[in-house]
Amino acid sequence: MTSRLAHHYVTACRPWQLEPLYQSMKRHCRPFVLHVLAWDWDSHAGALASDADAVIEYTPRWAFERERPDLLPLPGDPRSPTDEVCSIRWAFVVDVMRRTSRPVTMVDGDIWFWGSPEPVFGEIGAAKMAVSPHGFAPASLGLPGVTLESHAQFGCYNGGWVYFADLAPAAAMREWCRYWCRTGFLEFQGRQLFGDQGWLQLAAERFGAHVIRHPGLNVAPWNVHRYPLPGYAGPQELIAYHYSSLRFDGRRVTQFANPEYGITQEQADLYYAPYVAELETNAIR
Repeated sequence: MTSRLAHHYVTACRPWQLEPLYQSMKRHCRPFVLHVLAWDWDSHAGALASDADAVIEYTPRWAFERERPDLLPLPGDPRSPTDEVCSIRWAFVVDVMRRTSRPVTMVDGDIWFWGSPEPVFGEIGAAKMAVSPHGFAPASLGLPGVTLESHAQFGCYNGGWVYFADLAPAAAMREWCRYWCRTGFLEFQGRQLFGDQGWLQLAAERFGAHVIRHPGLNVAPWNVHRYPLPGYAGPQELIAYHYSSLRFDGRRVTQFANPEYGITQEQADLYYAPYVAELETNAIR
């Protein structure tokens, strides 16, 4: 087992996302423990082996449900598979924090590390919770893609990277998302909340979360136009890119990102080509 100085990460990814995520972490995040919730897939299929300081631990759905018999069914109408996982993963965060007594960083499965996250952990310091802003560009900048004005309704913060050193905000997210987490809006105490991103904004406000300032974390198709090429968040200083809305059919990537984001060929070559190559190589072999 790796040292107690290792950072603990959790993810509830799709099976085809796991190897690119894990291999990127082996390159840039050592020492670490990656806790994987295999919610709707067999954790024994193509399981990756741990290194001494790059540990991966699997929790299959049956094992998680056995320890949490009151978790399901989720209240309300049946949820889509994606919304179900987006609800359950916060309970997994709490479970890992209780088992390890360590801070935990939740990462989406479509995160890929380009550099060491140590500058981000240094910035977070002793904060009990830290969140990553969406970083939507205001329309006044005249950049391609979506804007703050068109997308502010989706929340200030993105769930692709969330850090907890205190159980209280993680437990609040677990309860709120169990109550309601769907792809859509909910009116709550006079405000409109979108999915778990809405609850994340509420938790950040209530628990005084640190808002991460490093521009190289959680770069994504909705904010990538803010960074000139080869800009501050270029490959030299980019920590993690969030490949949200990328579509993969099991062998080939069929879409880099939603067309509304306006990804350019230059951005596709710089940010997407290396990730797609690793994703498709792993799928084909």
